[in-house]
Order: sequence, then structure tokens, then C-alpha cells
Amino acid sequence: MYQQEKQEHEETLLIRQREVENLEKKVETLRDPSAVETVMSKYQSQINDLSTLREKHQKGNLARRQAVLDELNRALSIVSEYKQYRENEIRKSRKYLESQQHFITIKPLSDEQEKILSS
Repeated sequence: MYQQEKQEHEETLLIRQREVENLEKKVETLRDPSAVETVMSKYQSQINDLSTLREKHQKGNLARRQAVLDELNRALSIVSEYKQYRENEIRKSRKYLESQQHFITIKPLSDEQEKILSS
């Protein structure tokens, strides 16, 4: 229990020491105008780099999005063409069957065929 509390206090102390060090660096930077300029320049450079990177990612994302849309449109077009083809083939088959209806005649079975079927 004592060790755990001691460790927690030491961790808290380390965190506080880092905070104090960061504050001291900020105060030191504020005292030196050229250091402020350097820091500002550094941050502006980071902003520019991140902005350029963001634009690059946006362009890449837009290109991928367009590629996906193009692929989907191609797939939908193929499905639509196939659907039309299938409907045309069905229509042709029905017309053919209708045209062949009057040619189909059913002949009565001969006696020989009747015997074969009945056995």
C-alpha cells in the first residue's frame, strides 16, 4: 500500500515537473523576441506542410471516389445491357413458339405404340 502510494506520488511529481519545465520554456521564449519568431516560423512551416499533405490526401480521395463511381456505373451499364438482352431473347423465343404453334400437330398413337406404352 505504502509503495503504491509512493509510486503514485512520484508519477504525479514527474508530471508536475514536466509541466513546470514546459512553462519555463514558454516564459524563456517570450523573453527572447527572436526565439518567438523562430517558434512562429517553425509552426507556420508545420502548418504549411500539414496543409499540403491534407490537400494531397483530398486529391487522392477524390480520385479514388471517382474511380469507384466509374466502376459502379460500368457495372450498372453491363447489368442493364444484360437485362435488355435477356428480355429480347425471351421476346424472340415467345414469338418463335407462337409462330410454331400452328405447325405442331399431334398424331394419334399407332396400335404398335400403344402396346409399347402399355407394357
